Amino acid sequence: MNDGYFLPSVYSFKEISTIGFKDGFHIVIFTLNQIGVYGPLFAAIIVSWKNYGKSDVKDLFGKIKVWRIKPKWILIILLLPFIMALIPLGMNALMGGDIVGAFKPGMSGLIIFLTLAHNIVTGGFEEVGWRGFAFTEMKKKMRHTGVV
Repeated sequence: MNDGYFLPSVYSFKEISTIGFKDGFHIVIFTLNQIGVYGPLFAAIIVSWKNYGKSDVKDLFGKIKVWRIKPKWILIILLLPFIMALIPLGMNALMGGDIVGAFKPGMSGLIIFLTLAHNIVTGGFEEVGWRGFAFTEMKKKMRHTGVV
């Protein structure tokens, strides 16, 4: 949180629901963040529907079921946010900060659940737009290096 403005995340939904938004600018920050997260998905749905019809929208969501990745990478993807969270936690401990609260059994379980849910919902839905639609469309007109 900086100057009382906090971005939506797994850790700030409690503040938003109990305290509310600080002012109109805070609502703008929140809205822009949500557009950034869900914008690619909504854009893919709208453009697919308009250009190709209802069946292509179904196909877009059907691609979610296709997994072309080894299970070890799925495990790494799921564990990486927690590993990354240990870095600032370790830095806090080195600076003499109290980190005991992060390891309370109830709190740790809640944070693990919320982090996984947040990552799957936000990143997972964003990828449908980028990988499921935009990347496929851009490959028709560009080489792979041009897409990157």
